[in-house]
Amino acid sequence: MTMAAWKAIFALLLFDKNVGTVLVDGKNYSLKSVHWHSPSEHTIDGKRFPVELHMVHMSDNGKSAVVAILYQIGRHDPFVVQIERKLKELAKEACKGDKEAHIPVGVVHARSLKLHSSKYYRYFGSLTTPPCTENVIWSILARVRGMTKEQVAALQAPLSRENRNNSRPTQPLNYRAVQIYHESRRRHDEDSH
Repeated sequence: MTMAAWKAIFALLLFDKNVGTVLVDGKNYSLKSVHWHSPSEHTIDGKRFPVELHMVHMSDNGKSAVVAILYQIGRHDPFVVQIERKLKELAKEACKGDKEAHIPVGVVHARSLKLHSSKYYRYFGSLTTPPCTENVIWSILARVRGMTKEQVAALQAPLSRENRNNSRPTQPLNYRAVQIYHESRRRHDEDSH
């Protein structure tokens, strides 16, 4: 696994092998990378959050699905705890002027990214970074997780000062339907048929 400062816009974790999949409408999507935006790019009831994690997945035929987790200031996030030391190394490289620094991370337990949310929002949209590819399946977890202020600062440290607030402005829905899914209710409905 490698961590990179992608054009000094966000810290990006690239996975060397299959570390997990998500099943969307009967199709498997493999986790390829994770990155963070601050503040969040998605809102719930008009509220933005300090941080949003994007877990970018790809199918065998090149289609994208992104699972997003929103964070409020609170307890330590166990996933970020694992990479904090590497974030400091990445920040040092970025300070030297390397806008696309790469740091080997080693083993990170992706299990700490386990979703733990049975309710989520889903819509078809685009990636939020260039080239803003369309027809991406977005799933935003309704359960907001916690992260400390220090962890937010660690995620922002490798970024150039002007990119520390690296989220795209909230976009209009443009007639997109945002669906709300509740897994326990869905399982109950499937079991009763």
